[in-house]
Amino acid sequence: MITRVQHIASLLWPSFLLAAAGTVILSTIFDPLAIAHCLGVTGIERTGTYSLGFFALWMMNTCSALLTLYFRQPVHTPVVCPVRDFDPDQN
Repeated sequence: MITRVQHIASLLWPSFLLAAAGTVILSTIFDPLAIAHCLGVTGIERTGTYSLGFFALWMMNTCSALLTLYFRQPVHTPVVCPVRDFDPDQN
């Protein structure tokens, strides 16, 4: 039986790894200070932009994993009533 801690770890650990990889890739392509400057943020250092980007990616990946877990739940099927023969002469 899978415990709650294992469920949480299986949710957060892959999200963490994807956020780390995404931060490396995005920081290689884009300069984080240039993005902060375009957004009008001043007084932030490069390390701060890396951290904010990492946590933003981690939260997005976690939300994606949560939605996957939500949609993996079994669908409750409605109770089907047996069809009875209808006789209009019978009350």
